[in-house]
Amino acid sequence: MMGAIARGHSWRGITVKQRRVVYIVAEGVKGFRARLRAYSQRHGIDLDTVPFVVVTEPPNLLQQDDKALAASVKAWGGADIIIFDTLAQSTPGANENTSEGIGKALAHCKRLHRVTGAMIVLVAHTGKDASKGVRGWSGIRGAADVQIEVVCHGDQRAIKIDKQKDGKDGNEFGFRLEEVVIGQNDDGDDVTSCVVEHLMTMPVAARKKEPQSRNQALILRIASELLRSGKGPVSERDLIEACVSQMPRKESAGCDNRRRDLARAFMGLVAANLIDTRAGHVELK
Repeated sequence: MMGAIARGHSWRGITVKQRRVVYIVAEGVKGFRARLRAYSQRHGIDLDTVPFVVVTEPPNLLQQDDKALAASVKAWGGADIIIFDTLAQSTPGANENTSEGIGKALAHCKRLHRVTGAMIVLVAHTGKDASKGVRGWSGIRGAADVQIEVVCHGDQRAIKIDKQKDGKDGNEFGFRLEEVVIGQNDDGDDVTSCVVEHLMTMPVAARKKEPQSRNQALILRIASELLRSGKGPVSERDLIEACVSQMPRKESAGCDNRRRDLARAFMGLVAANLIDTRAGHVELK
């Protein structure tokens, strides 16, 4: 996607305007360079001729390094998109489960955006339970305008629009990784990397599974009841509120986390293909 933006080339049939991309590779530099080589080989282009800048010495988003990065970006002629890959490696030593460290990093990202005008993209990992989304502090999702999730099934994958502020969520774009030979090593063995091959769709039905928690089971039950009532389309918000009304609040809890926990459970049901929101309202699969 970033390659298409730097080239000004259409992506999956979507018109793209050429923009300057700064990609900060905070881990896996060797593999990243190999993928760039595979990409340029597949598309028959010289990446040195497009505005795609690779940074291999990542700034520390917990410090004031965003100021130095902003100055460097201006010296390069500006940037329209700045990618941090990954957030964890750009926040060394941070407690990713609290707002103290990650909140500071996000504040520095916002400042970087204000100074450069660039969209800031953070690559992050999910936790052990992928249905809960990005690993660590829950405020990350709230701070993001767009959240794109990579989902996998065998050798097929898709990126799913998990959140899009003021836009439509739920769209999926299928793809697979195709291995390509990019050279030979000193022993004459092939050196390989991979490129993206777009697919028209991903077999989401193959990912369908049973609800994984009581909250997911509650959401499915309430959704079924609301849809059977025949009162019209059911929004995610209406469904969550209906579930909250049947979920007693824990007296010992200092904060009311019912909506947060139900929202995470809802995301898990969408990922499992048990609920569909692509039409703008809740549908059971």
